[in-house]
Amino acid sequence: MIKVLNRLWNSPTLTTWASLVVISTNTIVVLPMILVKFSTIETKIYLILATIIQFKNIFDFGLKENISRLFSYANAGVENLKELSSGSENNSAPNLQLISTIFQRSKLYYRYIFLFSLLFISIVAYFSLRSSISDRLDFWYASAAMVLGSAFFLYSNLYISFLIGLNKVALVKRWEVLLKGLSSISLVIVMLVNPTLLNFMLVFNFWIIINFLNYYFLAKRVIIQKEELDLPSKVSIDKTVFNLTWRTFIIGLTSTGTQQGLNLLIANLVPVDIANSYLLTDRVFGQLKEVSRAPFYSKIPEFAKLRGQGKIHSMINKVRFSMGFSYLVNILGLIFLLFFGNTMLELIGSKVNLIDTSVFCLMAMFLFIERYTAMHTQLYTFMNNKIIGHFRIMATGGLTLLLMYILFPIVSIIALPISNSIAYLMFFTVYVVRKNYKVIDQSFYYFEKRLIIPVCILFIIFIILYEILIPHT
Repeated sequence: MIKVLNRLWNSPTLTTWASLVVISTNTIVVLPMILVKFSTIETKIYLILATIIQFKNIFDFGLKENISRLFSYANAGVENLKELSSGSENNSAPNLQLISTIFQRSKLYYRYIFLFSLLFISIVAYFSLRSSISDRLDFWYASAAMVLGSAFFLYSNLYISFLIGLNKVALVKRWEVLLKGLSSISLVIVMLVNPTLLNFMLVFNFWIIINFLNYYFLAKRVIIQKEELDLPSKVSIDKTVFNLTWRTFIIGLTSTGTQQGLNLLIANLVPVDIANSYLLTDRVFGQLKEVSRAPFYSKIPEFAKLRGQGKIHSMINKVRFSMGFSYLVNILGLIFLLFFGNTMLELIGSKVNLIDTSVFCLMAMFLFIERYTAMHTQLYTFMNNKIIGHFRIMATGGLTLLLMYILFPIVSIIALPISNSIAYLMFFTVYVVRKNYKVIDQSFYYFEKRLIIPVCILFIIFIILYEILIPHT
């Protein structure tokens, strides 16, 4: 019994899910309170700020996932980050000297990111909010708290990438459960006692800074001081990181950046009730996406370590299982929202509903396309330690903007999920997955016959059932 409990306590997937369950409290409990207690304009400002917060991940420049993977390779005993084992298996001891050097270089990178994010997110917030809040100082103070919290969130990625790269996922997530739980409780109290946007944002971002301090001290406990590598090796690490991160930044800027930028544009172009419904649906989908990431992304350090040890067959089997689990969480969440989402919002007296069913289904389609592409991109990345498709994602972003420009005057808000889906499929998704199947030497049908294929069929069946069973007004 003790062994079972210990295994659960140290399970990356279970602790990640526990963390996501606590984080989901903000969607399940706090967000409904916002929709009930905030005025219409406060709800709009909150949803715009929540959209702006998504930009912070872009200005991590991909360092978190790339440096975390480098730590995993070093933890697997890799001597040269440019030359990974292609066939033979090994069980080398961790390369502590390389780990120490990567960490010291990463500290420098994140100092620059902290300063840059303060400037850039401030600019985005100003131009996104100036037409909506005019002379309301409390709203400006709330946005300032969001900017500062976002900068500290990014800095904390230094310590998170270090801990996760050394496969301390369960340790990170256990602390996240505690601190995110306290954060959610604090936000509920604020919404019960004095529900204003300023109070909400102050408390929310206070806990982000507390999280930053927690990760700092956790990393300090784990760090093993070793003499750093010589200057040429540092330059080699800088070059490796730069070659990975600039490509990741381009991907983030032209995918997440384009999507969130268009969300902000829509918030200012369509009537406030439609804008709020769309932004609420997008936020709920974002939360679902985070929950569905747990079975796959919590195992990336393990995948990268197996890759560093040359255990490719074992790695691919584990990847397929985690992908399937991720798709299952997505499909169950979408079906629940499709049938019961608006009913639950009506029960709590929300002033905002989910978006119209046709837009909802198109957004769901794009969610599957994006998740399918993202997980295959990750698989290719830790197979080759290379970022793929950065120029193609630029074309994807450009086509998305062009299609939006053409379609929005014709079909209004429905243009966004259509544009996203067409652009992804034409320029990015097909390219990435074909390259991936070639690397792992498997066909689309063989790899996906128990993954994305049955999931798509199942979702189509439930959409048909919804149209038949649920009365429409």
